[in-house]
Amino acid sequence: MAKRRRGAPREAFAQLRMARGFSQELAAEDADVSKTTIYRLEAGVGQPRIKERPALAKTYGLTLGEFNDILARSDETQALPLSPNEGFPMGEHRALIANRKHLRGNIGELSRRELMRVIGLGCGVLAASDVDFSRLQSALQHSHHLDARILDDLAVVNKHLWAAYRSARNKYLIFEDVLAHFESLLAALRNTSSDKQRQPLCALISDLAQLGGEIAFDAGLYTDAGQCYALAIHAATQAHAGDLKACALVRHAFLPIYEGNYDLALPILEAATKVAGKYGDPAFPTLPWVATVRAEVHSRLGNEAGCLAALDEAQTIADFSPAASYSASWLRFSSERFVAERGSCLVKLGRSDLAESALHDALRGHPTPTRRRGMILSDVALAAAMRRDLDQACTLGQSVLDIANEGSTAFLTRRLDDVALALYPYREERMVASFLSRRDAMSQELCP
Repeated sequence: MAKRRRGAPREAFAQLRMARGFSQELAAEDADVSKTTIYRLEAGVGQPRIKERPALAKTYGLTLGEFNDILARSDETQALPLSPNEGFPMGEHRALIANRKHLRGNIGELSRRELMRVIGLGCGVLAASDVDFSRLQSALQHSHHLDARILDDLAVVNKHLWAAYRSARNKYLIFEDVLAHFESLLAALRNTSSDKQRQPLCALISDLAQLGGEIAFDAGLYTDAGQCYALAIHAATQAHAGDLKACALVRHAFLPIYEGNYDLALPILEAATKVAGKYGDPAFPTLPWVATVRAEVHSRLGNEAGCLAALDEAQTIADFSPAASYSASWLRFSSERFVAERGSCLVKLGRSDLAESALHDALRGHPTPTRRRGMILSDVALAAAMRRDLDQACTLGQSVLDIANEGSTAFLTRRLDDVALALYPYREERMVASFLSRRDAMSQELCP
């Protein structure tokens, strides 16, 4: 049996399975266990039950003693430091995964404590020369000092945090700073009774709660994200901020969308449309964004007429040029993004012939390995899979996994669900098996 590499727990199981020509589904069927058991075994998550081990050992071509020996050695190596060239599937990925588990656990812990247990005002990642943080912190402790300049400074901090989020590959490395500033805003709100101060503070809280929700959503913590978005909706209502509330509703709608409950998302999006239409600022691209997300939902439901109608409604964004008054960090929607989203909808409707040129144009606007590029690549990969171009689909899918791994994002692995489903009939092909196996392993590692 091949010698186990230190720091690559249970990698031998995946190697043995593939050597026997089994996909994870077939291995589960052969051993009469659930597919989840195979996933968890190969990903190094927990231990299989005692009664399952004889059948599992047989499926992997091992004696029971050899099977238990691999399990024991994997437990011994999990706590060991890794060298840069060890791990699965590529280099330092396992060390990054171990680190992201710790970070993800911290996010969940903090969020479930209502995002209020933090260590003071932490803005270490901000290099904002236009904010006097000493004065700001002093003012937050005394609500009667919350003048217009302080409120402007608080808004600047929010903008810098959004900028840090968008530029960071690992999104939740800034989460502690977000929580710290969030706690400060909540403390200020508790200490004020003036409507003149309360409304802008509520708007800032809604803004920051949406950012917290985005970070949690990116990490696959959907319950935590939902709590953030619910708070954002309530705070925006208190602030009488129509666009802010509509955007929080749209972000909340992505929770049922990514759970496959598309019918549940439509009423939320319809509410967002009404709020933005009645209370929103025409200078903001809120309505086109809502319409584009509605189009995505209709494409998922196979409703071509509904999808195309929503895209036509959103087409007003095509020549959109933000007004001078438009400076919201919590909403970034442009004609470039609309093109990419339109291509994504067309792919899901099975019209890859119309979608691919738009998606390739969108890719040129995102040359670096960002989450946005990963999203577009996943749609191009789906189009290739629909054309049965297995080589291109798998190559692009692997590129998306590289980006997901680098940024520790569960979001991108979920974006590949459709690609994996389209490729599943060809799972016996080596390149397809390799892609599906890696995606399955990363899904187990990244998704809580």
